[in-house]
Amino acid sequence: MDDHASEIDAYKSSHTEAEFQAWYLDRVVPEYAQELLTRLDAMERKTTDYRMTLVKDGDDWKITDVEVGTKE
Repeated sequence: MDDHASEIDAYKSSHTEAEFQAWYLDRVVPEYAQELLTRLDAMERKTTDYRMTLVKDGDDWKITDVEVGTKE
């Protein structure tokens, strides 16, 4: 976001709030979203294994224990 701080400030100072919001959603947010997706794609993936113990309580089920393990 720092890369575009001056551009954002300049646009905001010379346009209405509604124009700024539309411009920001159209021009800035997609770029940041793409950058986030690129970073997420580069991250190491892990799968987590959750095991829950359920106990019937009347008509409801309640979780009484959760075990978390990482699959290799």
